[in-house]
Amino acid sequence: LQAIERLGLKAIEISVDPRIGHSLQQIEAAFTDHDIRACWLMTNFHNPTGMSLNDEQKQRIVELADKHDVYLIEDDVYSELYFSNKKPSSLRTFDTQDRVLHCGSFSKSLCPGYRLGWVVNKRFNEHLQKLQLISTLSGSAPIQQGIAHYLQNDSYDNHLRKLRKNLEQRQSAFIELIDKYFPKSIHYTQPEGG
Repeated sequence: LQAIERLGLKAIEISVDPRIGHSLQQIEAAFTDHDIRACWLMTNFHNPTGMSLNDEQKQRIVELADKHDVYLIEDDVYSELYFSNKKPSSLRTFDTQDRVLHCGSFSKSLCPGYRLGWVVNKRFNEHLQKLQLISTLSGSAPIQQGIAHYLQNDSYDNHLRKLRKNLEQRQSAFIELIDKYFPKSIHYTQPEGG
């Protein structure tokens, strides 16, 4: 939000329901009623609600963005941490106009201190590289080289499988404690990852 303020821009909040996700009606109304250039959203394992949009919702958001000429910045830092057998889809799955800037990170899956991530979008690739150079001057070469080596073999995939299993077990244990010690009137959602 501070970056938005520094740029003299205005943020419009769209509510997120932990059970159903982003309000598509609010998104459409915002795109229709305001001169929106970009929309930032988490579609998988939203923090703090834990919700994930289904494929139909994701497709509809991309359709709305296409219709209203809005770019989508998809913060997908938790998508590698799914508990099911299949990784959740990205907005990019439905993007035919290169409108989605898909953002990921190793900070959630490896180590927060690495502060290393990526943005995928062909249209803005060169511009994003320049912005990255301006904003950080240089990243840690040893960390980048270490992660590159880690990705070249099955080490990262093996790590993710173990991490997913561990996170799912921890979530189950936490839910057992909530069910045991909290009043029955407490409502919570059970994320499928993150």
